[in-house]
Amino acid sequence: VNPGDKLRFNLVYMDRFSFTFDQTEAGGLFGADSNMTGTYGQGYVDATYDGIPDDYRTVNRADFPFDETIDAFAVDTRGYFNFNTGSAVHSFLVGLDYRDYQANSAFGFASSTYPAGSVPTLDIYAPVYGVPFVQPEAIYSYTDLVQKQTGLYVQDQIAIDKLYLTFSGRQDWVDNDDRGTNFKDNKFTYRAGLNYVLDSGWAPYVQAASSFQPITGAAYFGGQPFKPTTGDQVEAGLKYDGRNLDPDVKIFASAAIYSLKQKNVLIPDPDHLFFSIQAGQVDVQGVELEVVTRIRERWSFNVSYTYTDSEVGQLNTQLPAVAKNKFSALADYTFQDGALAGFGAGFGVRYLSGVYGDEANLWKVPGATLFDAVLSYDTEDWRFGLSASNVFDKEYVARCSSAADCFYGTVRTVIGSVTRKF
Repeated sequence: VNPGDKLRFNLVYMDRFSFTFDQTEAGGLFGADSNMTGTYGQGYVDATYDGIPDDYRTVNRADFPFDETIDAFAVDTRGYFNFNTGSAVHSFLVGLDYRDYQANSAFGFASSTYPAGSVPTLDIYAPVYGVPFVQPEAIYSYTDLVQKQTGLYVQDQIAIDKLYLTFSGRQDWVDNDDRGTNFKDNKFTYRAGLNYVLDSGWAPYVQAASSFQPITGAAYFGGQPFKPTTGDQVEAGLKYDGRNLDPDVKIFASAAIYSLKQKNVLIPDPDHLFFSIQAGQVDVQGVELEVVTRIRERWSFNVSYTYTDSEVGQLNTQLPAVAKNKFSALADYTFQDGALAGFGAGFGVRYLSGVYGDEANLWKVPGATLFDAVLSYDTEDWRFGLSASNVFDKEYVARCSSAADCFYGTVRTVIGSVTRKF
């Protein structure tokens, strides 16, 4: 079987029992080699080390080359069973997957001050680019990891009239070898859900789940490999599909509240740029609201709002780069008849509240409101599109992790597309 191909067969017995076998190389073979280098600011030059910049215009810079090679293979094999037990209709799934992941990475470092003069300083008001750097002599091995993961999973979805019950479980076995140090992890995770679908189209639900995710990489040079991330989630909500509305009006709406606890979550290392540490437990509670509507194949409306409250237990701070409030809305109109039939246009707005950029919550950027637009033309066989995000090219700071590490948000981006329909 070639990567990406599927092998499937079906067996049906007396319309009460059916079995489907499905073997898929989920991802198949994968490999990547990357050689990167980047130049970063390190604050104003302070030759006397008295905390006062020499001229408030000359900045130190750093060069950080990073080389990485990744090879991976994954395969997933599963079987589906459909059967009845009295009034209960079962959709049963059992599967086995395997993943082999190998990663080797190394890094180097040089700056304006170490070794002295390796990276030229820069006058930010009269910059001169293209001055050669002295590349770091030493490249340090950061990770040399071989990770093999096997997972066995089962799921049973049971339908009893309007009531739907879902139970699933998964057992993982992980074998890690990083620079000659071998360590093993194994974990059982589960998911249980209850959903009741009313004739009106409303469907309340509740679910609980746990998670387990091996993390590749390690702490700063010479540090211990990362532990797997584990989590527990409880969620309740209400969905609506508008099944009793006019056939020309389609709507889907959902509202959910949730509580999520994760352990061993990665956050930026406060002492080593570009590296991460594991922050113990992170608690996240939130609310998610969404409405998607299409009216007479002409008007489309998408509106969503998310509230997220996070806390990093070890630091008693909020998660970096996680906004408390996010809101988006998009309205689109497509002509269905007349000379303009097939033409469509849409306009949207996005709001993201201010976010902290560092794990200590010392640096916070203000929120930003951005606008997007889209134009399209559809024929029976083709679709031509033009979309623009941040259409008014608003300049804003997306994140600051220190006085010397701030990043602008994405400028106006325009993308054209041509799609052939079959």
